[in-house]
Amino acid sequence: MTYSLFIPWFEKQLTQADVEYIFKELKWGNVSNINMVLKDIPSVHYVGFVEISSINKKYQGIFDKLDYGDFEMVYFDNHKVFKCVSFFKVYKNKNKKKSREMFGCNQLPERKSTPKFKTTFEFVNSRRESVEHTVNTEPEAEPEAEPESKLIPRTFNKLPWWSPNRGRVQVWPHLHWGNTIYDYNTMVKKMEVVCKEINETTDYKFRVIPKNTYCSEVNGSWNVAICVVIDGYTHLYMYRCDTGFESMYGCPFYNVQYLYDLNHCMLNKKTQPECFKVLEDTLIKVLGPAKKIDHFES
Repeated sequence: MTYSLFIPWFEKQLTQADVEYIFKELKWGNVSNINMVLKDIPSVHYVGFVEISSINKKYQGIFDKLDYGDFEMVYFDNHKVFKCVSFFKVYKNKNKKKSREMFGCNQLPERKSTPKFKTTFEFVNSRRESVEHTVNTEPEAEPEAEPESKLIPRTFNKLPWWSPNRGRVQVWPHLHWGNTIYDYNTMVKKMEVVCKEINETTDYKFRVIPKNTYCSEVNGSWNVAICVVIDGYTHLYMYRCDTGFESMYGCPFYNVQYLYDLNHCMLNKKTQPECFKVLEDTLIKVLGPAKKIDHFES
């Protein structure tokens, strides 16, 4: 029996050989097939399908979680390419035939040599506690796993992006205003001013998305979402508060499911650089000086 996994986002620097190497070292089971396809919306990335046969009973709990509709986070450390720890989300591929037809996946040729980098795999639970498993590879040498006695507990305090309630939405860092907290009504008024300023001075037409009308992950009074339609795609951004850090943030965001179903994507410097610059300048003009950030604290 083969279990099919779906990964909605691989960084473009990863090759099929890298992905195969990662899943073999995870030891969830035998990797029987990998399909990847290059996508360019909202920015260049791969969508992938990984087929696992002969599931390792040690990791049966992961597959049970995927069957339930949850996802698993896979962390890896490739300093030569990413300069930091990277990760991707793994889902169950619920409709194998439909997914293959939708994405037009074709299996890519395997790379002859093994990946030449150190990789750190980490398996993370809902409390963001993880165990670290390090493998050191050399060219044309088989990687050897560290014994279980050397597994080291680790907690991350820097997030390259954030997923509210571990759901379908990804919120990415951009601007930070420290020592500032606004209530929902104040946030709405400020975003209305931002949208009006852009709409009256450019050809872009931004609007505020009404509260609790987009998706469950962004419901509530902690954020105000705005959007603009460009070339048939709805580009999204949010202004949010974090009472724990007494801060306000400006964040590109999007719903992974809506990306292909509804043509919704985040507004950032990769998807629409000119429009993103206009928004950034207007946010700083209306809200005051901000710090540009590339991660969230946890």
